Amino acid sequence: MRTVNALFDSLQQAQASISELTAAGFAAEDVNLVANAGDADYAAQFNEAGQIHDVTEGVTEAATAVGSLGGLVVGLSFFFVPGIGPILAAGGLLTSWITGAGLGALTGSVLGTLAGLGVPRDQTESYAEGIRRGGSLVVVQTEEDRVDLAKEILHRHNPVDLANRQLRWKTGGWDRYDEAAAPLTAAELQAERERNRSAVIIE
Repeated sequence: MRTVNALFDSLQQAQASISELTAAGFAAEDVNLVANAGDADYAAQFNEAGQIHDVTEGVTEAATAVGSLGGLVVGLSFFFVPGIGPILAAGGLLTSWITGAGLGALTGSVLGTLAGLGVPRDQTESYAEGIRRGGSLVVVQTEEDRVDLAKEILHRHNPVDLANRQLRWKTGGWDRYDEAAAPLTAAELQAERERNRSAVIIE
């Protein structure tokens, strides 16, 4: 099996890509999501849908949803992760990996979680930083003969060009992902998203 990854600036883009992936025959349990949920609007959206039971800052237990993200991915959970804050996480591979390794695997180290999902280790820090700055990561596990299709679908939804985004972060003083850093506030996340919208580069 291969993994195909894409970081999106918004949860809506990630949702749209997941919808197209599942419509194309990719199994829901093979499509995984790790998304920053620090924006109050995101939390409200899922609370209204009855998909998040409770979120307490600083508590490292997950609130696991009964349903799914719009019926598109499985095992939706809401976590508080050091360095990032609240995140939405879903997908069969993610669920089984966390179950086997324990909740601390996700709440204690997002880098370890991404590596466990099959994200190349030389990219985990960049993806983690992207999530910290408000992004949504989609990870698809698929057979070799469907890798190109997965890439094509993800590309259609304007994923982040990771190399260019890294360069912009480094220009602003970023060196590496810091799990000890304070999560961005809702206002900082909004400002980051505004910067991203004004400098969109499509891979």
